[in-house]
Parts: sequence; structure tokens; C-alpha cells
Amino acid sequence: MIRWKAHWKRFFKSERVHQFIGLVCAYYTRFVLLTGRMETIIDDHAKPYFDGTNQAIFVAWHSRMMLMQSHTPKGRPLHALVSSHADGRLIGRVLQHYGIDIIYGSTSRGGTQALRQLIAAYRNGDNLAITPDGPRGPAEIASEGVAHLAMLTNAPIICVSYASQRHHRLNSWDRFMVALPFSKIYFYAATPILPEDIITSHANKHTQRQLLRQAIESALHSITSQADQRIEPS
Repeated sequence: MIRWKAHWKRFFKSERVHQFIGLVCAYYTRFVLLTGRMETIIDDHAKPYFDGTNQAIFVAWHSRMMLMQSHTPKGRPLHALVSSHADGRLIGRVLQHYGIDIIYGSTSRGGTQALRQLIAAYRNGDNLAITPDGPRGPAEIASEGVAHLAMLTNAPIICVSYASQRHHRLNSWDRFMVALPFSKIYFYAATPILPEDIITSHANKHTQRQLLRQAIESALHSITSQADQRIEPS
């Protein structure tokens, strides 16, 4: 039994299996978007970041990742930070089918190289995408890593979320929302968070990161709540 479990585990970690599952998941999300009815609510101040006029760091809770590619910003390459673990690499395979560049690592857990890549990509004029509670949680608690990156680059932060009328919740640490076909979908994008508007010169670096982290977390909670309220029975 133990030997069988070991073989099964290795099977699901293989590169070819990841490629196949990534392709299936990419086709599934396309089918969900093709059959669904999307309502998009983007704050007016955030619209220039979606049409390619301005660049930003786009953030979403890990549980709401599935349909984020439905509103990939135009006009600029997008680099998504994804965990280097097996499940993260599978997510990376899916995102690559949508033309999203993948940076493997973390902004806070030994991810010095990933942080350097993110900074270089942003300074090159590209957009970034991060799940501030990934890769392992706690769910819907923003880490300091995204705030640290925003302070280093002085990048605006755009919080995004979605809710699907028909969905299934996985029994995972983040209660991942799997949107189902033929559903009404609500996509939200909040007003940009500008680091210079949040942090103060009187505070030390740790306090500045905390202030920005709290602003990100609050904005994500707000728009996710707004999206969820649209799918709740009246």
C-alpha cells in the first residue's frame, strides 16, 4: 500500500502529467467563460491599468484565482508569482496557456531571487500579479511580501476578485472557488492603492509595510464581499 501511494504521488508530480492537467484546466476555464455571463465592475480610477496605459501590481485572494485571466491587462506583459511547489507549478501551467509569464518563488519565504525578478519585470514596464495569502495561507490574510514589493517599486496596487453564481468550493486551506459553466459571474476591481498615500515618513519600515499590508487586505475583503453579495439569494 505504501509503495503504491509513493508511485501515485510521483505520477502526479511528473512534468507530463502537469502539462496535461494544465491543458485540461485551461480549456475548462475557457468553457466556463464562454458559457457564463460576465458582469464587470471596475473602479474608474483602475481602468487605465486594465487598458495598458499604466502598470501595476494586481492582487487577488488565492481562492479567487480561477478566472482572473478573464481580465488580463492589455498592452503589457503580465508576470505572475507562483509557488515553486508541485501545486504551484500546476497553476503556472494553466496561466501559461493564457500568455502569462510565470515567476516561481515567494516574496517572503526565501524568495530573494523571485523578488529580484519581479522588480526587474516591473522596472521593464510590465505588470505583476500576486496572491497575497498564497501559497499556503492563512487564507485571506495578506502577507507583508506584497507590501514590501510595492514599497520597493512604488507600484500602484489593484485589488481584484470575482464570484460565480454557480460554483463549487474545494476542501482546501483556502476553500478555492471553482466556477461552474453557465453561470452569472461578477468581476470586481477596486480603486488603485498608491503606496505614497498610505505610508508616512514618520513611521519605520516595518510599520509602513503593515499599513500598506492592511490597506491591501481591507480592499480585497471589501470587493470580495461585494462580489459574494451579488450571488447570495435575496
